[in-house]
Parts: sequence; C-alpha cells; structure tokens
Amino acid sequence: MKKSLIPSLILAATALLVAGCGGSSRSSAHPATKADYAKALNDICSSATTKVKALGSVSSISDLATIGPKISDITQKEAGDIAAVQPPADIKSTADDYVSILKQGNAKLKDAIDAAKAGDTSKAQQLISDLSALDTKATTDARTLGATSCASG
Repeated sequence: MKKSLIPSLILAATALLVAGCGGSSRSSAHPATKADYAKALNDICSSATTKVKALGSVSSISDLATIGPKISDITQKEAGDIAAVQPPADIKSTADDYVSILKQGNAKLKDAIDAAKAGDTSKAQQLISDLSALDTKATTDARTLGATSCASG
C-alpha cells in the first residue's frame, strides 16, 4: 500500500466510526416513524462528529496511535446510544445491518490502534483499509435509514 493512501484511508475509517457503533442491546425506546428514527440517529452522529473533530486530524499511523484511543472512546459511547434506539419494523433489517457493520468497524479500529501502538504499520494499514470497505456499506445503510449525518461523504 502506498504511503500517500494512509491519510485518506484513516479519514474514511474515522468517518465510519464517527457515525457511532452498535454495542448494547436495544431498549424499548421505539420511534413511531422512519423520520423519528433518522432524527435520533442524526442527533447521535452529529454529536460524535463534533467531538471527534475537536480532537484534531488523524493523518498518520502515529496520529492513530495517539488520537485513535480517544476516537474509540467516543464511538463506544455512541455505540450504546445508536443501539438503544429501536427502529420501526419496516426498516429494522437495514438498521440491524447498520449496527452490525458499526460493531465490526469499532473492533477493527481497536485492532488498528493496537497495531499502530506496536509499530506494526502494515497491519494498521490493512485494518484501516478494511474499515474503508465497511464505510461504503455503512454509508449506504445510513442513507437508506435517512440518517444523512451518519453517512460519510
């Protein structure tokens, strides 16, 4: 992988994880409509985006090792928030898929941070590339759900 791809891959990975990550089981909070569900997710994602942007840019593997854990903390908090919002029945399958993708993304972020801290640039780059691939699907699901603040790009 070319070094010039590192910043763009890290950016894509961060975009996926800023959207929040599924974690805890869903509560009985049940939005009445897709629009209500989308609003709840958009609020969660907007909050996470603000917090992550305040940390500064992640443009290298070194940045990933130092800033990544803070991003992971933010996405872990958002994980519970997104997972706690019960989707309406007509979009439940897409919502479940979205939460699953976000869980996978958060696990890969943690692994990439560990690799960056260990100085394993090759492994960190591969995990970031994997995150970028997940981002494409997460963005599609977020847009389908109407959660445009959760979609990257």
